[in-house]
Amino acid sequence: MSSQGEDVCKTITAGKLLRQRIEAGGFILAPAVHDGFSARIALEVGFDVLYMTGAGVTASVHGCADLGIATLNDMRRSAEMIASLSPFTPVIADADTGYGGPIMVARTVEQYSRSGVGALHIEDQVQTERCGHLAGKVLVDLKEYLAPDAAFPEGLRSVEEARRMIADLAPWPVLLNMVENSVTPKISAKEAKGLGFSMMIVPLATLAPAYTAIKAGPQKLKETGLADTELTPQDLFRVCGLDESMKIDEEAGASNFEGGVD
Repeated sequence: MSSQGEDVCKTITAGKLLRQRIEAGGFILAPAVHDGFSARIALEVGFDVLYMTGAGVTASVHGCADLGIATLNDMRRSAEMIASLSPFTPVIADADTGYGGPIMVARTVEQYSRSGVGALHIEDQVQTERCGHLAGKVLVDLKEYLAPDAAFPEGLRSVEEARRMIADLAPWPVLLNMVENSVTPKISAKEAKGLGFSMMIVPLATLAPAYTAIKAGPQKLKETGLADTELTPQDLFRVCGLDESMKIDEEAGASNFEGGVD
């Protein structure tokens, strides 16, 4: 890499890119991803900011509900992997409650920063955390709040409440957590921007469709004896960077793919 390229890599981080976009007044729409495959698909579609959902990571890694089961190591590992797929595509990452008290929260922020994410959010719940859209949450004392760069109101129940929250929190940028079919009414990206939100994440953007699609495959296999899929292995591997890997091999002077893969 040229020295100029090295300088760019050293000075431009995902966090700086995200901050620049927020300060420029642009609206940020980020679909939630929960693993490398869903992240690759979101990148293929053309999103330039991604959101790593804790609920999705917990479901995909542990097969469990979003009840504070995923550890710091689980989440940091997933964040680092997703961020590495496209270093100049900022990832907003779920950091649950920070996984402990102030000292542990500081460690969490440090590890997430090293993982390459553009931003993280920490909930104001006590350590026994649950999805923010479930009832019965216990919040930390106001004295323990930290000064954030942006506000993340959870579980907004109406457009009027959202509008009031944005006004009350000004001049902070405010993020809309658009969990569909939950307590927050459906608000489109266009509507969110019009209300004054700076960012919008959609936590079920990949997890919910993944459930429907993945269930259909085994169900069809059980009923007919065939999965009857349309995609080839090459199609799927190309989503996951096959062509880029082949190019690296070729430029290194190797011939592992000389005969092609099709």
